[in-house]
Amino acid sequence: MTDVLGIDSWVLDQALEFLPDAALSCNEGGRILGTNREATVLLRREARDLHGMGLGVFLPAVAEWVESDTFLDMVRSGGLDSEQELVDASGREHLVWLRSRLLARNREGNRFVLLTVRDITNRVHTEQRLREMALTDELTGLHNRRYLDSILDFEVERARRYGYMLCCLFADLDRFKQINDEHGHHVGDLALRFVADRLRVACRKLDTLVRWGGDEFVVIALTKDMDGARRLVERVNEAVSATPLDFNEGTVSLGLSSGASVGNVGVGESPSAMLEHADILLRQAKASGRGRWRVELFRAT
Repeated sequence: MTDVLGIDSWVLDQALEFLPDAALSCNEGGRILGTNREATVLLRREARDLHGMGLGVFLPAVAEWVESDTFLDMVRSGGLDSEQELVDASGREHLVWLRSRLLARNREGNRFVLLTVRDITNRVHTEQRLREMALTDELTGLHNRRYLDSILDFEVERARRYGYMLCCLFADLDRFKQINDEHGHHVGDLALRFVADRLRVACRKLDTLVRWGGDEFVVIALTKDMDGARRLVERVNEAVSATPLDFNEGTVSLGLSSGASVGNVGVGESPSAMLEHADILLRQAKASGRGRWRVELFRAT
């Protein structure tokens, strides 16, 4: 947006102090003409030092627009009314919301720009943290079921694109109720965190590891064939059973029962059906004893 106002520069400089956000005026070449106190605090420079400096010193995007002689075009088109990166005089980076208006002086008719800058760094970081918390299991630090729901279709598409089979693995901690009953829920929590840590080691970086809920965990992985899926299940089970859990009152041996559904998921097929199949295989494995696992090819009905 462009506002053409007849206003004296001294009046504008005084008016800047009434704005709640950091505010600056600059000429059409992006050189700072005036600032308010909030701007000096944000930029960590005195007003006298800022006068005549280029905006690009603090705003990398503006530096590019000034260099390409498109600064005023960006102002006119609203290109500066956006989230930008700002680097203050100490080198600290901020995320800011930058707004601009193009003005004209009465006497000389020189064009200049009014900018307001709001630091949104803390807000953005808080929002990011809240999003992470919504997708993270508080006890184990793993992704949670909500995260799995959000990326399952992506994993299917990734498998299709690169010509891999998709492996959905359900794992359940053996004797979890017994551990809670005999040693207390605090040891049960220790066991869940221990299993989560062991599963992190067993899974590859591109695998998706999730705490499904309770003592159940899910791994979503790409595999070239059924043998690859079997190796994954063996690796996961052995990672947990190989090392006992030590705690103040004693030691507990842990183990998993697992079920893995593996298939070439076609267009129109639901990945949730593979999860259901893996869950069925897990129940069958548990029915045959502890530390057992089953791996089967998924066939859509």
